[in-house]
Amino acid sequence: MVRIRLGLWMAGVASALLCAALISLGDASALLLPHADWSLADNLGLVFGGAFGIGPGPRSDGIPRSEYGSAPQVLNAAIKAYF
Repeated sequence: MVRIRLGLWMAGVASALLCAALISLGDASALLLPHADWSLADNLGLVFGGAFGIGPGPRSDGIPRSEYGSAPQVLNAAIKAYF
């Protein structure tokens, strides 16, 4: 059985695709936090995520110009196994 959800093709796989954002209205910066979770079996899953700062980066002398603009770009992945 094949289903289409959130623009992804899935074949009987339970999954979740989420995105959170922290937004600073004072300096027009944001931190995006995407997260994807796929259940491959009753006791096995894959998780992917990240953190992406958007906004003006720090000045040449290192002083930040925005709250989230100088945040590092981070990707993460994990395998979950239960027994």
